[in-house]
Amino acid sequence: MGGSPVSAARPGRELPGREMDGRHRPFAGIPPGTRGHNPYRRPQGPRRLVRPCPPGRPTVPRKPDPMDIARPSMPNLSVPAHLAQEWEQLLIRAREGSLPLPELMDRGNFLQTQQLGDAAAHLYETWLAHEGQPPAARLVALYNWGTVLGNIQQHERAEQVYRQALAISPGFAQARLNLGHQLEHLGRVDEALAAWQAVYDATGPMEALGADTDGLRTHAFNNAARLLELQRRYEESEALMVRSLTLNPEQTDVMQHYVHIRQKQCKWPVYQPFGEVTHNRLLIATSLLATLSATDDPALQMGAAQRFVHEKVTKQKEALWKHPVSVAARQQGKIKIGYLSGDLCMHAVGLLTAELYALHDREKFEIHAFDWSREDGTALRKRLLMSMDKVWRLNAMDDATAAKLIAQAGIDVLVDLQGLTSGARPNILAHRPAPVQVSYLGLPATSLLPGVDWIIADRFVMPPEYLPYCSEKPIYLPHCYQVSDRQREVGADPTRAQYELPEDAFVFCSFNNNHKMNAEMFGAWMRILHGVPNSVLWLLADNEWAKANLRREAEAAG
Repeated sequence: MGGSPVSAARPGRELPGREMDGRHRPFAGIPPGTRGHNPYRRPQGPRRLVRPCPPGRPTVPRKPDPMDIARPSMPNLSVPAHLAQEWEQLLIRAREGSLPLPELMDRGNFLQTQQLGDAAAHLYETWLAHEGQPPAARLVALYNWGTVLGNIQQHERAEQVYRQALAISPGFAQARLNLGHQLEHLGRVDEALAAWQAVYDATGPMEALGADTDGLRTHAFNNAARLLELQRRYEESEALMVRSLTLNPEQTDVMQHYVHIRQKQCKWPVYQPFGEVTHNRLLIATSLLATLSATDDPALQMGAAQRFVHEKVTKQKEALWKHPVSVAARQQGKIKIGYLSGDLCMHAVGLLTAELYALHDREKFEIHAFDWSREDGTALRKRLLMSMDKVWRLNAMDDATAAKLIAQAGIDVLVDLQGLTSGARPNILAHRPAPVQVSYLGLPATSLLPGVDWIIADRFVMPPEYLPYCSEKPIYLPHCYQVSDRQREVGADPTRAQYELPEDAFVFCSFNNNHKMNAEMFGAWMRILHGVPNSVLWLLADNEWAKANLRREAEAAG
């Protein structure tokens, strides 16, 4: 079936339902074991510091200063003036060992809600520098300190803190789970996987501080499966998903990933039931984008979209664009068009639309980008941003704030380039920040998103007979709905020998991602090959499992 050319640009990626990460948050109350009998052994204290001595005199370790481990974070630390007095008192009590653990946790949580993560981390650090705390309490404080450090992106320090907690209690499952997250952030993939494996394959006693141990194992399975999928180790990832669903078959998000990872491998049938995970449950759990690849049935596609909207999209009582703030912001003049996307970068949507924005008539239209794309440093990214009249970065904004910004900018037509694909922010649209909201390109199907009025399509991607299953009204383009960039650099023509293709054969090809293929489609291709003598099929080899499975299907078809 040929070699591995670069895939043609196609919009749309799998949208996870609920992320399979299972991160654990700081304890809100006092976990079991922090009062009364202490089952934990005493932790190793801070490394003792040594003073330089004159020659000939012995070196005498000094007693560690409780502030030694706290000092590194002091120089850049500040709190608002109205909290300064309480903050100083908290630090004094933490140094003296008179701050009870419940109050430490309460004030640490409060500081985080005030966006003072550095202060919360320093408070835990100061409290732990006092050696009089019981080991069980230290265990909880270490865990919370590590969690705070992870939240403020201090992953190396968080790793060290979680390892201190595990030195007290090697079976502390939550600490090992979060240790895996820090290792993942630090790019140490195999170590992260090993940390999670130590939880799901644990044979010794597991210290869960009151949590359900099966739930912790499930989190470990899902974290490892997610990371393995990102590493394109699909077969290993699928195996862990099966183990996770065997342990807890109620996880629709894991079922969604299970179906899609089988699609990526062309592992047919993709709906392979096992245990209590039935065919029907897998069908219901399938994401919309995966459903588009699996079936042409518009009712099933609508059902997948409906499930997502029901679970993920918040219903808003009032359209934001009717709000006096947004009405006052509107001015007469050019029509303001806003493009809503997290894919204005080296992504299929960015590649396809690169020329589009500059082609708008600037005498009539003003073009805005409401953007949360990754900064990938590419020339394409720079070109996309330069083609806009104004770019608004939404990365640090929640959906309600972003929607209000769009309304205040006076956007007349908001074009959503995401639909229900990966990274979508449908709740921005649900706030109805613009009087006209349109879906285009990212999802070639109905999204059923509330507040989206129109979909730009053609009669092939959205046949008229499908409209009863579509919530948007179609704006039909006369030929093909998909825009493309005419300025894109075109590479040299490939030779047949370069990809081991026969010199005299007729070559059929499809460079779509493998997950967009299905057994029915592939069967039709095989029948075409049978009907056209001396012909071959050239496909994109996305991964080794898909390649092997497609070859096996082709051989079975003769």
